[in-house]
Amino acid sequence: MSILITLLILSKLTEPYAKGERKVVNKSVLASKREIPGKPNTNGRLPTGWQWVRLEEVCTIHPGQHILESGYNRNKTGIGYLTGPADFGTLYPTITKWTERPKVCCEPGDVLVTVKGAGVGKANLAPFEKVAIGRQLMAVRPKLRVVDSLYCYYALVTQFARLQADALGSTVPGLGQPYIKALSIPLPPYVEQQRITSILCEQLAARARAAAEAQLQLLANLVKSYLCHSLEILPTKWSAKAKLLRSVGGAGAITGSHSGTVAAGKSFAFALHIRISNRTGRNLLGLT
Repeated sequence: MSILITLLILSKLTEPYAKGERKVVNKSVLASKREIPGKPNTNGRLPTGWQWVRLEEVCTIHPGQHILESGYNRNKTGIGYLTGPADFGTLYPTITKWTERPKVCCEPGDVLVTVKGAGVGKANLAPFEKVAIGRQLMAVRPKLRVVDSLYCYYALVTQFARLQADALGSTVPGLGQPYIKALSIPLPPYVEQQRITSILCEQLAARARAAAEAQLQLLANLVKSYLCHSLEILPTKWSAKAKLLRSVGGAGAITGSHSGTVAAGKSFAFALHIRISNRTGRNLLGLT
């Protein structure tokens, strides 16, 4: 099955919500967090071997708990503490707080879902270390060899519009544990999940590399412009050259803006070297 068909199947989850074709939900029910989502109507059948499953059938759900301000620090003492989507990045969160009194922790391989506040519905993969999570987050922990972590992440990301729509109606938007447990996702065989995530990671890595190269070219142009301005103008026989060196360790999804680690622990690194030289090749000024 092509990756395009796969993405279309996943996107069908949110199609009715994106069009505003969702049922009207009693606000008091949402406020009490008792609303349970039904299985989305995709107006078609899943591919052979696929099935609709409730999240609680293939994952365990772990709601975070709030830690008082006096219970965490910014001095990197203890273990990391994630409070909500403000800590989220493109794929992985950035730890900015630490605590010596953790209450609920996520594990590497978990998918973090925002269930309270303005960022409800946003998802990230858990860091590569055990960290505490606050009440705005729930950790969705896929069962081993049943659901691939990256597939679970992508399946939940496609439901962002639905989660946002269902969270509306209360003073503080939110989704309860029963809602997350009852959420339905399309589940292919495990091997197919891995194939899908591998293709998605390759595509994401390619986009990240292109974005990084574009940013580096802008940086090279900026430095060249700054040097020319500082020196007023380079002598006729001088030239400014920018060389981009990059190394990519396998396919993966790039974290952060344009650099960092990729899924499965692969690396993405680059270096920018700018050299000003005369025509004899003698280096007159170098910048790395």
